[in-house]
Amino acid sequence: MFIHKLIRKISSDKLYFYMALALIPLGFLIFFVAKFGMDIPYMDEWDFVPLIEKSYQGDLVFQDLWGQLNAQRPFFTRIIIIGLAQITKWNISYELVLSIILSIGIFTIITYQIRKTAKSFGNNRMLWVIPIVSLIVFSLGQENNWLVGMDFQYFLNVFAVVLGIMLLSNPKIGWFRIIISILLGIIASYTEINGIFFWIIGLIVLLSVSHRNRKDKIKISIWIIAGIIIITTFFYDYHSQESLASFSFLSHPLEYLEYVFNYLGAPLFAFGKQVINIQLLNRFPLFMNGAAIVGFFGLIIGFFLIWLFIYKEKIVFNRFIPYLSYSFYSIFSALATGIGRFGLKEPYQALSTRYITFSSLLWITNILLLSIIISDAKLDFKNRSKKWIRRSGQFTLTVIVILLIINAIYGGITGIYRNLKWSETRNELLGIEDDSYLERYNPLLQLLSKSHKDELFKSKHEDILKRIYPDLEILLERVEIMKKRQLSLFREK
Repeated sequence: MFIHKLIRKISSDKLYFYMALALIPLGFLIFFVAKFGMDIPYMDEWDFVPLIEKSYQGDLVFQDLWGQLNAQRPFFTRIIIIGLAQITKWNISYELVLSIILSIGIFTIITYQIRKTAKSFGNNRMLWVIPIVSLIVFSLGQENNWLVGMDFQYFLNVFAVVLGIMLLSNPKIGWFRIIISILLGIIASYTEINGIFFWIIGLIVLLSVSHRNRKDKIKISIWIIAGIIIITTFFYDYHSQESLASFSFLSHPLEYLEYVFNYLGAPLFAFGKQVINIQLLNRFPLFMNGAAIVGFFGLIIGFFLIWLFIYKEKIVFNRFIPYLSYSFYSIFSALATGIGRFGLKEPYQALSTRYITFSSLLWITNILLLSIIISDAKLDFKNRSKKWIRRSGQFTLTVIVILLIINAIYGGITGIYRNLKWSETRNELLGIEDDSYLERYNPLLQLLSKSHKDELFKSKHEDILKRIYPDLEILLERVEIMKKRQLSLFREK
């Protein structure tokens, strides 16, 4: 096949060539954020305004930082936002830049792990997978996280997890690795609730790579103690959401599984949720179930390939520990989010682009495993199945790449639409009566349905403001605080 011939044609030594290709998605991302990022708080970020005000007054206490926000305890998120607000007068653009920096860190760690895997197989030809990983990590399909300032917390969480997994999966379990990984576990846990799964995954990794000598046992014991302390303190005085407390998902297992599979399929098929109601998609109802189908097959592909490598090809299990850990972090996140959100009775809420940062780890694993098959990395399949397996791998990877590109395009369009709505809201808050900004959105406006055009141009003052926060009274109170402190969009330019 063409792909296989192309891989053979490109020398395995051309790492710089692959890295150059990997910069293309990053370049698109930087342009997208620079063009459509906006200095305005959105939804939960408005809840940081009272904390920023307390910091100006000198009344900020530990409980303000440690307290619960929805299902999270975003301790480090609060510290970073309050710190940036003090330094920059809450220029949210700095938070958007932080998201990009953290995503570059995630990509760098995963690239290091891929190079290490390629070396262990003695086949550098599989390095061609690096640009595809870049396409996932920097995908515009995560548009919500690229454009909402506080969503750097998702990248901070994943950065801490992938770095911790890299450190723990080394057979030489040194004290430095343990201590740094514990600190990373604390960061992951106190940015997003799914960070607590890192302690479980980390324990499994340690048990898999340890030599079971006395020193390793001591280090594993310290990891367990640290995990218990962090998880216990996280849930101390914790108030469960109603949907979580009711365990309603147990009485609707099929709907719950649909949510989980939607969550896992979103990195490739989030466009199944008609966020901006592009009329073309209305003609294809399959799109509304496509993400769940893709998510299901994503699990099947991963487990099948692991079974193939370990049980059929007798490849050492430890080579796959980092990637299995990525997959399980995605799966655990999907299961936990499904429990917390199931009470909303909206299975397509799982396609929210902010979750893609977590579920992408499953597809990074799948892509790496497929690259091993395609690159002929000294595998000894039976003659009758060898050709079929490799061609299947090439076809599967081709489909994945196509869906990634489509999802990125759709995410970009959705992000532009989000920017369009925020531009109108920003003008409303600033009292600006000027619609000249609409000129640059003309191509997008042609794609929108009549109902969405009406929403944009015929909304009342209250409805326009509620786009960024649901409680108008609280929003207006916090706007006054921001005006007084000259924060964000009210900052002197």
